[in-house]
Amino acid sequence: MIYWDRLRTFYYVMVLTVMLFVMNMTKLWYHEPRPFWEDARISAFDCSTQFGNPSGHSLFSMGVAINIWLDLFVSGTNKSLAALPVWAKTIALFIAISFSFTIGYSRIFLGAHSWN
Repeated sequence: MIYWDRLRTFYYVMVLTVMLFVMNMTKLWYHEPRPFWEDARISAFDCSTQFGNPSGHSLFSMGVAINIWLDLFVSGTNKSLAALPVWAKTIALFIAISFSFTIGYSRIFLGAHSWN
């Protein structure tokens, strides 16, 4: 049992490492300024000094939510959740994706990102 937990831990560490790499590479490649850098009428409540898009918060919230959903409902490590009907898995996926979109919307609401 401990062996499988180590593999799962390694899986999550690798997923987070890949997401961090993708976020940093896309920010270096795309490097769009934050909205409050260009327009003085926009005031951000609290924001990083790095470039804004693509959003690291949105990337991580979507990546983590989808990976947890895949681990719980698809991988087969949890037999009771993997045996749920398709409609229950679909509702859980909808909740995971909705959670991710609320994180993205909050970043726009806080003035850290724009709609583009």
